[in-house]
Amino acid sequence: MKKRAGIILSVAATAGAVACTPPAELPRAFLSLGGIIAMVLAICVAAGVLEYRCWLHRIAVLVRPLMRFSRLPEPCALAFVASFASGNVAALMLADSRKEGAIDRREMILGALCNSVPSAFMFTCYLALPVIGILGRAGVLYFAVSFDLPSLYVQAVKLFADLRVPFKAFPWQVTGVIVWLIFNKWRKKIAVSRLRHFEARNCGFINELPIVSLSCGSMGMRKTTFITDMALSQEVMFRQKAFEILRENDMKFPYFPWICFEKELQKCMEYHTVYNLASVKEWARKKRARYIKNGGATGQLYGYDEKRYGTIYRDGLKESDIFNVLETYAQAYFIYVIESSLIVSNYAIRTDNEKIDLGNFPLWQTDFFLGVNRAERHSHILDFDILRLGRKVLENNPKAGSFEFGVVAITEIGKERGNNLELKEIKKIAEETNQKNDLFNSWLKMSRHSATVDNFPFIKVFADEQRPESWGADSRDLAEVLTILSAGEQRISLPFYTIEEMICEQAYCKFLRVYEDFRFRRGDNTLLVHILKTVTAKLWRRNEKIRNLYGYSTLALAKQRGTLDGKAQKKKYFLCNRKIYARRYSQGRS
Repeated sequence: MKKRAGIILSVAATAGAVACTPPAELPRAFLSLGGIIAMVLAICVAAGVLEYRCWLHRIAVLVRPLMRFSRLPEPCALAFVASFASGNVAALMLADSRKEGAIDRREMILGALCNSVPSAFMFTCYLALPVIGILGRAGVLYFAVSFDLPSLYVQAVKLFADLRVPFKAFPWQVTGVIVWLIFNKWRKKIAVSRLRHFEARNCGFINELPIVSLSCGSMGMRKTTFITDMALSQEVMFRQKAFEILRENDMKFPYFPWICFEKELQKCMEYHTVYNLASVKEWARKKRARYIKNGGATGQLYGYDEKRYGTIYRDGLKESDIFNVLETYAQAYFIYVIESSLIVSNYAIRTDNEKIDLGNFPLWQTDFFLGVNRAERHSHILDFDILRLGRKVLENNPKAGSFEFGVVAITEIGKERGNNLELKEIKKIAEETNQKNDLFNSWLKMSRHSATVDNFPFIKVFADEQRPESWGADSRDLAEVLTILSAGEQRISLPFYTIEEMICEQAYCKFLRVYEDFRFRRGDNTLLVHILKTVTAKLWRRNEKIRNLYGYSTLALAKQRGTLDGKAQKKKYFLCNRKIYARRYSQGRS
C-alpha cells in the first residue's frame, strides 16, 4: 500500500507542479516528467527482477554486518534489502520467516522497525522525484528545507563548517595511511573469522562420521592431508569434550572441593600410580573402598559436608552417588590434562596445541589461526601390536594392549591389512602373525569399550587408500567411505585481495623475464637489477605470506557406507593452509 500510495502522490505532485509551470516552460517540464516516469518504471522492473531471480541474497551480504551488529538473523537482512524496493515484500518475507521458524516474534518486530527506515525514505523519494525533476535546483532546496529533521540538518551544516578549517591544514597522506591500516586490520579480522567458520564446518562434518572412516581417491588428491587435518581437529574436539564432561559433573556437586581432588590426581599421575583410564578407575574405586572401610570418613572427600549437600545426584532418569561422579570426573580430567599428543599414526604429525597452566586449572590453546609460536609435540608412532588382540609380531611386546583412547591415523592401510584376494592363501592357524590371526578387525569392533567415558567414545580411526576395495570387506564394512572427487584450487579468504595479487604476480613475471635475460647476458649485478630484485622480492614474499596465512582449498567429497551399496552424499571439506601446512609432517620425537 505504501508503494502504491507513493506512486499516486508522486503523480499528484507532478500534476500540481505542471499546473504551476509557466506555458513557456511546459515542453521542458513534460520532458522531465517523461524521464522521471521512465526511471520509476525501470526501478520497479529492476526490483521485480531482483525478487524473481533471488539476487537479494547476494545483495544482502552488504547489510549483514549491520544485522550482526543489531543481533538480527539473515532473514532480517534479506527483508531489509527488499524494503528499498517494496515495503510489502519486506513484510511478507518477515512473515514467511516467522511462519517457518527462522525468526521469533521479537526478531520479526525488530526487523519490521528496521524496514520502516528505508520504506519511509523511498516513500519520501516518490514525492521528491517529481518536484526535483521539474523544479530543478529549487526543488532540491525545497525538499532539503522541508525535510522533517530540521535540527539534524542544521547540526550537519554546522559540523561541516567547523571541520573545514582543520581539514584544510591536515596532511591527507597521513589520512590515507591511517585509513589503509584500519582497512587492512579489518579485512584480516574478516579473513580469520572465515577460516574459523570453515574449521567449525569441518568439525561438524567430523562429528557425523562413525568411529572408523576410510578416505579414498587417486594419487595427488590429498588423501593423507585430508585425514591429517581431520585427526588434528578431532584431537582438539576430544579435549573440548573432556572439558565439557568436567563442567557437567562439577555442576552435579557444586560445593565439592574439586581443586583438592584434581591436585591429588595430578600427584598420582606424576608418580605414575595413575597412567591410563583403567588405573584411574581403580584409583577412584579404592577411594570409595577406603571411605566405606573408615565408616564414611570425610578425609576421603576432602572435608566435603555430605550431610548438608548430600552424596546422591538425581537427573530424572537415574541416581548417581558421588563416587560414580568422581570416577567419571577423574577419567575426563586425565584425558584433558595429559600433555602428550592424542594422535597415534604410522607417519609423523606435528601438533602445536599449548597447555597453559598457572598451577590451578589448566587451559588449552587450540586455535589453529591464532598466529603465535607455541610448544611443539608430535604424534605417537603407531605400533600395530598395540591394536592387535590376537597374535603379536613381537612376543611379549611391552606396548601390547596399551592403547585405550585417542585418534588413530593410518595412511595406505590396504598395504598393511590387504584385501580378500591378497589374503586368500593366508591361513588363520599359521604360526606367524598375519591379518587373519592378529584380530585387528576385532579390535576395530571393540575399540569403543575401553575409550568410553560418560557414554562418549574418545576414539576415532582415520585411514586412507586409493581404492576402498584395497581394504578387506570385514573391516571396511564398519567404516564410512569418503571419496575425494576433486581438490579445489587455492583461494584467499582475505577480502579485496584480488587486485593486489594481480599486481604482485604481474610484477614478478615481468621481473623474471628481465632478470633471466640479464643473468644470461651478464654475470655481475647492477644497481638497477638490485633495486628491482629487492622491490619484487618484497612483493613476492608478502604475497606468499598472505597465501599461507589466509589461503584455503575445498575438497568435494562423496560419503557412503563401507558396504558400497548405498547412495553417496555430496559433502565439502575445507583445507586451510595456516592449519594443515604448518610443518605438520616434520619429523620429531614420538
